[in-house]
Amino acid sequence: RLDERITVHGGVESLKEMPEVIRKSCINLNLTSRTIRNGIPQRVWDIAGCGAFCLTDDVPALDGLLESGKHLDTFRSYEELPSKCSYYLDDQDMRETVALGGYEEVSARHTVLLRALEIVKVIVSEKLSRA
Repeated sequence: RLDERITVHGGVESLKEMPEVIRKSCINLNLTSRTIRNGIPQRVWDIAGCGAFCLTDDVPALDGLLESGKHLDTFRSYEELPSKCSYYLDDQDMRETVALGGYEEVSARHTVLLRALEIVKVIVSEKLSRA
């Protein structure tokens, strides 16, 4: 065990228990699956939408959508991960500031409705270009 402050939670029900576990966790880790080649995992959006702190591996799809250090934080290697976790466990104010920044950004610009509208725009644009 790297740090006695670290607790690994078992499985929970996605819609009923997960938001509470996310909100109550000091750090929520996202380790992007290797099968996701281009995109941001839903977990990142869920964490920010719960107003919680997200520490995720650095994925190119974040660029222009969520800013590291402002809306969430990223790590570039697993060797860097323990020091990032220690930093945010020790600095509650910074952790809460970043979590609030993520919540405000997602609430303002990345809701499910806004994402759905973007999808509709792409579909309509594609159909119009074929016509």
